[in-house]
Order: sequence, then C-alpha cells, then structure tokens
Amino acid sequence: ALLRGQADEAYEADTVTAFDPSPPQWLPKPSGAARDFNMPALPAENEPVADFEAVRWGGAAAWSDTAGLSQEALSTLKAAAGIELPTRSTILYLLTGYLICLVPLNWLLFKLLGRLEFAWLAAPLLALVGVVVVTRVASLDIGFARRTTELSILELHDSYPRGHLTQFIALYTSLSTNYAVEFPENGSVVLPMGDFARARHRAAAALRTVRSNFGRSSGVALEPLTVYSNSTEMLHAEQVVGLPGGIVLGQSASQRPAVKNETGLPLHACVVLHSPAAGAIEFCWVDELTPGKAFTLDFTPVTKNNLWQRWEGRSSTQAARPESETDAHDSLWIGGLLHEIARKTPLLPGQMRLIGYTDDRPGDLEVLPAEDQFDGRCVVVAHLNSPPLGQVQPDRWILSRPVTSGMVPLEGELDD
Repeated sequence: ALLRGQADEAYEADTVTAFDPSPPQWLPKPSGAARDFNMPALPAENEPVADFEAVRWGGAAAWSDTAGLSQEALSTLKAAAGIELPTRSTILYLLTGYLICLVPLNWLLFKLLGRLEFAWLAAPLLALVGVVVVTRVASLDIGFARRTTELSILELHDSYPRGHLTQFIALYTSLSTNYAVEFPENGSVVLPMGDFARARHRAAAALRTVRSNFGRSSGVALEPLTVYSNSTEMLHAEQVVGLPGGIVLGQSASQRPAVKNETGLPLHACVVLHSPAAGAIEFCWVDELTPGKAFTLDFTPVTKNNLWQRWEGRSSTQAARPESETDAHDSLWIGGLLHEIARKTPLLPGQMRLIGYTDDRPGDLEVLPAEDQFDGRCVVVAHLNSPPLGQVQPDRWILSRPVTSGMVPLEGELDD
C-alpha cells in the first residue's frame, strides 16, 4: 500500500537521501496547521508544488511506527484518550494552591465572618473542589470504564472491492485488564505500537512478553495484552478487507468524469485531487458520497488557500487541533491525518485520488473484553486510476557486471 511507510524516505532523480524528515510538499499547507518537523518554507502561490520525480517514497511495504501517518495517529489518539500526566511543576502548583486555600484563606474568611468554627466544616468541601480542579488540569475525563478509540485508514485502488486497512487503536481501562485481539483470518497482523516516551514509564517494560497464536481455525489472536489501571495501550493493525464494491471512476451523460460509491460506506468531506500535468494539481469537492451515489467532477486549480476551505469549516477536519473542549470531544479530530495524506502523498501526472472519511467501522478486528465506550473514525483514500507508466530506465543504484560484445567462450564439453 502506498501510504504505509509514508515519510520515511525521499528519493530524488539524481541523489538519494535516507530517512529524510522533510518529504516533498505536494500541496500547499493550510493556515493554522502545526509546522512540520524540519520542514522548509512554503512555496509561493504560483510556484510548482513538486519539482522532482519521486521514484520511491516511504517504503511501500514497510511496517513503521515512526512514519508520518503513524506519529500523527499516535498524537491524535493520545489527545482523544484524554490522559495527560501532569508535570512535577504542575503538581507542586496544585498542592501549593490547595494548602493556601485550605489554611490561610479558609481561616481568614471565617475569621472575618466571625464564625471560625465553620472553617473545619469547609475543609472537606475544599478537598472535593481540589479533586475537580486536579481532574480538569490532568484531563482525566474518560471515566471509570473500558474505552476504545480507533483511527484507521482504508486504501482502495481503482474499482477493486478489496482494500488495505491500517488501524491505530488506543485501549484504555480504569482497572488492569488482560485483552485479547482477534482476527477471523490468518492474513492479518497486529502489534503493540512502539512509543519510547511511554516505554520509559511502563512497569517492567524490558520483561514484557506478548503471545501471538497463528494457524488456528478461527484466525489470528494476540493475547494476553495487559493494560494497567488508568493507562492506555496503543495498537497497530493491518488487514485486507472485502467490501461490496469499490469507488468507480467513470463518465457522466455529459462525458465528464464522475465517481460512484459502491463500497457500502457513507463517505463524508470528500475531495478528489487530480494532476493533469507535471507540477499542476486541481481539485473537486464532493462532500457527502452516500452508498450508491454518483457525482460529476468539475475541477478547480489549486491555489494556496482555496483547497482547505471545506475542511477548515469543520472542527473534526480542520488542520489545527480544536482548542474548544466541546469541539474536541463531540467528534474525533482527524484533520491531522487528512492533511498529512493530502499534502505528502505523491500525485503523479494523470492520477486521480479521492480522500474522505466514514464513521463506519470496516474490518474484522475484535477486541475482548468488549469496550464500554467506543469512538472511531476511518479515513478513506481511493486511488481512482493508475498513473501512466513512464519510460523504463535502468536502476543506477544496482551494480551491474559489464558484458563484452561478441561470443563468450565456454569451458568444458558441450553436447550438440
């Protein structure tokens, strides 16, 4: 799949750079988005977006927890799970503020009221207020339950009814729980997601073992996966899923390009990107694409700001993470993933790509025991057509043995 190892490597026509943290920018960056790590300045409005040929970018078959998409999904899941451990300075500030309110301010207030004995009655109330404040500051707003948060990417090609599904899953539990992750077929894989920051705080991280069962009649299972009390475990899963159909690129009655959704998934906030020529990109907003619906495409050239207007109008798809607590929790924010895919995935001349999302849950992954709360969203990336193949050229990075012209003498006896 094209997106799996996104942003791991970048190849230019004449030079090779391993692990380049600055992948090519195929589309302009939306205003308000977080700055990419070590990313060069944006091109001017009329400057070509891509001025070199991407021979291979990211390692198409690589499993990576450090690629751009994986890291974007990991940061989104951390924010959605709501667990953010307070720093030492925050704890000291909270403790100091609580003691100041409990002793001098509490005593002074009831001293002025002339009812100093009530200061003892106010102490338990101040303790409850302190609990609420600490909960708000630490963002421990998940509740005492099992919760699953899932971000997934479904990648489709042409009109094929099968797609590659990448899932990033956060399992939270208030009490230590041994989970089992199961697939009904043997072609799927799942592993705990690597995170060096969490590994430093995980109990007995160096001694932890996970058992995976293969060859069973019921498929693949990963168990036991222990999640400790009030903590979150991240998972990375890959599988190929079957759908009723694909996203078909055809023509309308007016001989204009059109797309039809035959996947059975209701798609939202859809945009189709098209590269009519090298260095040129145009787009068409589709928005809602319900199952069985067809939409005629009318493309507009991309400028620096016109592409992102529809996504910026929704809190769940805007480039910057919502600052409002209501917006952040009413819907799972996927703007980071959408912009990561749209801006950094190569779009070759002649190619069309649809990007949107669905609130449905494709795939057959099952987590046991079942969660009490679930929040998930799936980004859909459909490569509507295959780009025309370029001229075949030799690989300059492979050392070839020179071959002399003419007949090569052979040793030994030969049969006629």
